Amino acid sequence: TALQDAGAAYLANDFQGVVDLLTAQEFSTDRARFHAGLLESAALFGLYVSGGESDEELLGRCRDIIRNLALMDPGLGQPGERFFSPRFRQLYADTLSEPEPEAEGLEAAEAAGEAGDAAAEDA
Repeated sequence: TALQDAGAAYLANDFQGVVDLLTAQEFSTDRARFHAGLLESAALFGLYVSGGESDEELLGRCRDIIRNLALMDPGLGQPGERFFSPRFRQLYADTLSEPEPEAEGLEAAEAAGEAGDAAAEDA
């Protein structure tokens, strides 16, 4: 299956191969979708690291997938230490602990609005 082939490619450090295998694939179960997303995000992180950690688009795509995985059933799993690097597992945990990018923008807009309201009241 595509998921098994992607797992083998990941273990062989063929990160682009993982992305190519999983892009546009449809999986019928949440568990398969979760593992496909986990492999794809880890492969994107592998491409980011092996490319000198300069392609922020790769890192952003990786983090977007991780955020989407968080919306699935949390019982589906976490990246295991047997297959995923400590750096990827840390990125996974850090991404899940951060506020959503839209939420950060909303909070900043609300804070700016409150500051503007306070300034108007002082005037």
